[in-house]
Formats: sequence, C-alpha cells, structure tokens
Amino acid sequence: IKMPLYAHYEVQYIWLIDPAKRMLEAYRLDAGAWIEIGRFADTDQVAVPPFEAVSLDLGALWEPRRPVLV
Repeated sequence: IKMPLYAHYEVQYIWLIDPAKRMLEAYRLDAGAWIEIGRFADTDQVAVPPFEAVSLDLGALWEPRRPVLV
C-alpha cells in the first residue's frame, strides 16, 4: 500500500522489514518503478543503499529463536 505513495513523492529507497520472516527487502526507485536491490535474512551482514557505509547485523534486529519443545 505504501510503495505507490512513496513512489509518488519520489522517495528514492525503501526497506521492508518482516520480523516474523526475519527478512529485509530493499528497493530503489528507478523511473517511477521499484527495483529490488536486495533480499536479506536471518543473520546476514548487510550494507544496503542509501546507508551502504554502515554494515548492519540483521541478527541483532530479531528476537532470539525459542527452542522447540518436543
């Protein structure tokens, strides 16, 4: 829902973060269309535009996994 609105206002980059899937998707705006620039998950170390000067440990974003009881 938000991506078309962001494109309308010419926001150049968006990150979509899904804590349940432990995933980050990054997009950049190119001629009015969103282009995926990366999909990262779990404990990936990422440097994603427009903040590529900073390395981010995705594992630090998520709650620790709970052990499965059998």
